Amino acid sequence: KQDAAGIRRQIIHDDPIARRLQFALVSFISGLAGQSVKPSFSYATRYPEGAELKRHIDREQCEWTVSLLLDHGSSGASNRLDWPLLLHAPAGDMAIIQSIGEGVLFCGRQIPHSRPLLADGQWAQMALLCYVPAGFTGPLL
Repeated sequence: KQDAAGIRRQIIHDDPIARRLQFALVSFISGLAGQSVKPSFSYATRYPEGAELKRHIDREQCEWTVSLLLDHGSSGASNRLDWPLLLHAPAGDMAIIQSIGEGVLFCGRQIPHSRPLLADGQWAQMALLCYVPAGFTGPLL
């Protein structure tokens, strides 16, 4: 099933556990971002086999995005999921492979990003936590 953005995934918008984690990380993310931030929205997301994220940038409510791998199913026994987050930065593309429990913080509004097709028999569960500058006055949805 595809969501409103045309992506094969199931999402829970502002899942209570993801929100709690998102708020708990505000000081840490502020330090990494070099300025005060506040949470905008979060997703608890499950991607089934065949999911793919086309190259895109995030909406204004996602100045900084944390992509946290919660769990996955694959043919191997590894904690690593062979489904790279591709960051298409001006200096060149970077492929990030995550293990369960690892998070990646990136500027979702500035760096186009994507994920290739998720292989047959694989799935991934992630928390996507979005932050904006503390002075942001737009809607946080």
